[in-house]
Amino acid sequence: LEEKLGDIIGIDNELFVLFPLLSSILKVDIPENEETLSMSPQMRADATCKILLEILNQSECKIFIMDQCEWLDSASWNLVASIYENLSEILLILLNRPISTSPELNNLYSDERVTRILLPPMTKSESIELVFKRLNILSIPHEVEKVIENKAEGNPLFLEEMADVL
Repeated sequence: LEEKLGDIIGIDNELFVLFPLLSSILKVDIPENEETLSMSPQMRADATCKILLEILNQSECKIFIMDQCEWLDSASWNLVASIYENLSEILLILLNRPISTSPELNNLYSDERVTRILLPPMTKSESIELVFKRLNILSIPHEVEKVIENKAEGNPLFLEEMADVL
């Protein structure tokens, strides 16, 4: 697997030995080697970022999407910052709930190259309509409508999940 990945993306031997660091990201078993086993946690994070940047740089795909950014750890934010700073030809799309704030997001928002698009929550009528369509029904008891409105807060994913439970 490592050799195929290396051939596909044209990675040199220096980065090739770092492939085991991608095991958790790719959900594949690439056995650790002497070099990766001897790395400190910070070295592992830095090396993982380095190899991911090289893969992205070599890739024909020029869009990188990260969802649920409100849950990113510092290593993931370092990767986002590295992509943003070093790979200007990649469209970087970060998705997060509007209630989340972090210093990393605030730093990105302050950059003039960043376009922030805020999607408002669905209205009460849109929320109920989505539930009706999901369940293929025309009405639900008023009390159930209120629970849906209060719990889902206009979030389409939550609305669909709540509809599925019904």
